[in-house]
Amino acid sequence: MGIEPRNAFSGFLRNKKSKKESVFWMNHYPQCPELQSSSYNLIGFGEHSDPQILLVTRSNSILGLQICLKDGSWVSVPSDPHSFYINVGDSLELMSIQKLSSFLVKNHMIFL
Repeated sequence: MGIEPRNAFSGFLRNKKSKKESVFWMNHYPQCPELQSSSYNLIGFGEHSDPQILLVTRSNSILGLQICLKDGSWVSVPSDPHSFYINVGDSLELMSIQKLSSFLVKNHMIFL
């Protein structure tokens, strides 16, 4: 990316108290076959960007994730259970001096 020195990001990843190099979070959003029933309330995460450095999302066969393009239009991310989607988070956008861009996202298929 042309950012010097080559280890410019390492200070952002280090936790000086624990000496750990990074943090890993994992979320699981299972399929909800009950979605066809009208007796359930469906909600989603509203429009947001993610504060992390990188997001790795594994799809299932359910649509719901959308990203906002630079022109303001929303497009659905295709569901492919054999794929992972890599998203740049807000932290990496700032660390790269905006050479990489995070997306606004929203998820429509959360089941309560």
